Amino acid sequence: MTYGAERRRLQQRLAIIGELEKEFQELLREVDKRDQPRLINEEPPPEGTSAELYNNAVVKDLLQRAIKAGPKSLEDLVRIAHHSGINFGERSPARVIHFNLVNLKNAGLLNREDNLWKLVEKD
Repeated sequence: MTYGAERRRLQQRLAIIGELEKEFQELLREVDKRDQPRLINEEPPPEGTSAELYNNAVVKDLLQRAIKAGPKSLEDLVRIAHHSGINFGERSPARVIHFNLVNLKNAGLLNREDNLWKLVEKD
């Protein structure tokens, strides 16, 4: 196969991937229209947010401090993260937070009961 033919084949594959990405984004927008935390962050970050992007250690620390005050839902934690000024950049805050909550649960630090995240009680 010649270089030109290979290039055309790869460009066609990229076009297909681009179309699939558009379809996936549209599906996510449809899901976002339901009454749940947004999966795509299309809003600009609030004024006064840090220009530096989040890191998972900061997010986990914030989550643990917030949940220490009492059980919280994912929606509550997304709101708290926004108010704390965490800059999620292009990432969806709900997804980042959920990912970190699952990591904390897998580490044995949190439990989820009735859509509320709680600290694990140590004996």
